[in-house]
Amino acid sequence: DKARELHPDLILLDVMMPEIDGYGVCRLIRQDPAIGRIPIIIVTALHDQHSRLEGLRAGADDFVTKPCSRDEVRARVRTIASLNRFRAIAEERSRFQQLYELSPAAIVLADAQGQVLAANRQADSTFGRPPDQPLLGTAITACFPDGNAVLDLIRAALDDEPRAIRELRRGHGATEQILSVLSAPVPERSGSKPAAMIAPI
Repeated sequence: DKARELHPDLILLDVMMPEIDGYGVCRLIRQDPAIGRIPIIIVTALHDQHSRLEGLRAGADDFVTKPCSRDEVRARVRTIASLNRFRAIAEERSRFQQLYELSPAAIVLADAQGQVLAANRQADSTFGRPPDQPLLGTAITACFPDGNAVLDLIRAALDDEPRAIRELRRGHGATEQILSVLSAPVPERSGSKPAAMIAPI
């Protein structure tokens, strides 16, 4: 109940407890979707291999054997907490990558000159790019008759407007399309870069 209430970064769990031991508590935590991903370090006076295997089967991430120094506990806590943060970041990136690739809208990441730094599959499809000629590395400005309008959108997103939206045309005659283009800055380590989300109207 406390874990659900506080959602701690990590749980230090004793093995020898009344009514239910630490292994049982560990199993209950792992079965709960709300708290099941919280790292658990089992603190135990038991030294034998069977006890450690039992802890691993219950879902523990690490062990500290009593008596133990505070420095050892701190080091293990830091290590497990860091690993958990890296795992969460990796999962978040993977989830974002799936959403990016499966988006029904064309998503293009470009630099201030309009050079395409990344593009999802829908972007290649929207602009009629064959599999052997992806949009990546080309100029997004070349995809529209008025390339300057695209550059204006990109620069507006970087300078003045956090979300710049315009309707742009591409193609001619029967093949002409009107596309709704939303440009917004994407923060990166080297500075923000504009991303354009493009959808047919």
